[in-house]
Amino acid sequence: MVQSVRAFPDHNELIFALRDELKENVYISDSVKFMAQSEESYECVIDKTAVVPIGDLKANNTCYVYTVLTEESILGEINYLKQGEYKILAVGESTVAIEPTQNTKERIDKNSLIVNYASSVLENDMRVRVIN
Repeated sequence: MVQSVRAFPDHNELIFALRDELKENVYISDSVKFMAQSEESYECVIDKTAVVPIGDLKANNTCYVYTVLTEESILGEINYLKQGEYKILAVGESTVAIEPTQNTKERIDKNSLIVNYASSVLENDMRVRVIN
């Protein structure tokens, strides 16, 4: 089923979803140039600036991501870093899709506070101050 049709001065664009290995039939009576584009969705996608790659920043490699956790103490709330090891699933222009490795228990969700643009060397369990 065609999702949209757009006409341009030099060509027309038809957008449709491919399901189950192209069981769709498209009949066209003119010369055709195909450009296939796919999209994948990932559960956890974060900024590249939050990733510390182990080796190259590419799919199937691993990386570290630092999240800020909070605990109560007699002095009030203390923020500290938790280093997690993640597998890189895909790399985009400005984002990276990741999933936890077996060494990491922490899952990153929309409520996680992730360190971006670190200005110093980060360490696991390091105390930090959060600036909004």
